[in-house]
Amino acid sequence: AGSIQQGGTVRRIEELEEKYGAGLWEVIQPKWNYTGDTKEGEVVVISLRIDKNGHLVKSHVEQSSGNVMLVQSAIRAIEKAAPLFPPLPHELNKDFVEIGVCFPECEKK
Repeated sequence: AGSIQQGGTVRRIEELEEKYGAGLWEVIQPKWNYTGDTKEGEVVVISLRIDKNGHLVKSHVEQSSGNVMLVQSAIRAIEKAAPLFPPLPHELNKDFVEIGVCFPECEKK
């Protein structure tokens, strides 16, 4: 029974992180200003480490599209939005999260 409970806890944490990630996109998306063209499947993923108070600890390009303009616009959007990230939900009980933010959007699986 313990492993079932643990699995439920892990799923709950994943749900909270996913919800938090969606909230991050709501903050970042209005700051993103890219007017160039993107090819089918062209995605930039920026990995963010955010502390429990909502401060951006570090970020890096996790996946580059090869489109320099798209990558730069994604980095600028993160930099502009960084002071506005919400604090982590108390239920997560973590000091930080690492979340990948996709530009223009993550591929649906």
